[in-house]
Amino acid sequence: MKIDAIWNVNLKESGDYYVITPVEWNASIGNGGSVEFGFNGAGSVSNNITIEIE
Repeated sequence: MKIDAIWNVNLKESGDYYVITPVEWNASIGNGGSVEFGFNGAGSVSNNITIEIE
């Protein structure tokens, strides 16, 4: 899969993976807060996409 567009985060390719990091204005999320981001992609993937949040 190739990511064609992404918003509200930074994107960097690392080998077979994409590394998604917050932009400056949403790097800190207060208690009860939330952040939304999204992406558009093309191509095929296996049965699932894994997103890890640290």
